Amino acid sequence: MQSTVLLEKEVSDLRATNEKQKQKCTRSQRQIHSEEGLSVQEASQLITAPVEVAEAPPRAQRRRPSLPLQPRTRALPTCGLCKTQGHRRDTCPNR
Repeated sequence: MQSTVLLEKEVSDLRATNEKQKQKCTRSQRQIHSEEGLSVQEASQLITAPVEVAEAPPRAQRRRPSLPLQPRTRALPTCGLCKTQGHRRDTCPNR
C-alpha cells in the first residue's frame, strides 16, 4: 500500500511539472522594444494590437478557390545510356 501511495504522489508531481512546462511553452516570448520608457497606455496599445491581428480570418478562408486536384502524371523513364526519354537502358535501341 505504501508503494501505491508513493507512486500516486510521483505521478501527481510529474503531471504538475508537465502542466507547468506546457504553460511555459504556450506563453508568448515577444518583447516590446522601445528606446525610451513606455507609458501604461502605450504599452496596452502595443499589447492589444497583435491580438486584433490574430483575430483575422484563418489562412484557409482567405485562400482563393483552387481548381479541382488533378492526379499527377509520372515522367517517362529516361535511358541511362543515351539519356532519351521513353525507354530504359535495358531496352535501349542503341545498345
